[in-house]
Amino acid sequence: MSNRRLVFFISLVVVMLCVAGAAQAGTILSFDGSGTLGPIIGGTNCTTPTSPGCDPLGINGQTVTFNGTISASLTPNPIIDCPAGVSVCYTIPAGDLGGQIGDAKPFTTSTPSTLSLTIPGGSANDIMEVDFEAQFDSPVTAILELAPNSFNSGALINPEPFTPSPQTLTAASLPPPTIDGSSVSYCEISCTLGSTILGLGGTASFTAPSGVPEPATMVLLGFGLAGLALYRRRKRA
Repeated sequence: MSNRRLVFFISLVVVMLCVAGAAQAGTILSFDGSGTLGPIIGGTNCTTPTSPGCDPLGINGQTVTFNGTISASLTPNPIIDCPAGVSVCYTIPAGDLGGQIGDAKPFTTSTPSTLSLTIPGGSANDIMEVDFEAQFDSPVTAILELAPNSFNSGALINPEPFTPSPQTLTAASLPPPTIDGSSVSYCEISCTLGSTILGLGGTASFTAPSGVPEPATMVLLGFGLAGLALYRRRKRA
């Protein structure tokens, strides 16, 4: 093979790999939603909803908004590192989740979070669970109960958006592990001091925008295109 043909072949392969990689690795999924917290359905100190210390943050009945971004190139964590009973889970980097409750200051996560999916198949509802810290050492678990078959089997390999979107979230009436709706569990400082579990009613949406090439991919793509242009110019000469 001549040097000129070799340059053409290598440049073409680089361009094809970059285009394919940009479409997959650069895709960022985003989800968001809003709703109302309540009623109180359980917790360490919640003998009744009015028990002292049952809802230390006083968020029962308040509005909530949430949002997040997830890279579609994430790979699953070992199942032993996932919450019990889920089908698959992924680690979400710090800063990729956020939200606001009532008039409180909006928050953005400063530590890694866990996204878990339960995909039972058939007529059973799919479950999306997000474990995060809204502030230091204050764990929160949000469980979103979605329509059956909202995720397909591809979500077991890489994250994907749920469909249809948006979906209506119905507030749970029973605490986990029983799931008959969506809920939010929180611990004010540490779960050893008590927890609170509330229903969550509202809506949630998930979108998958077009892939955005990473800087390194763009550089390689540039080299590939330059090689093709050089080959074409020399061929004309």
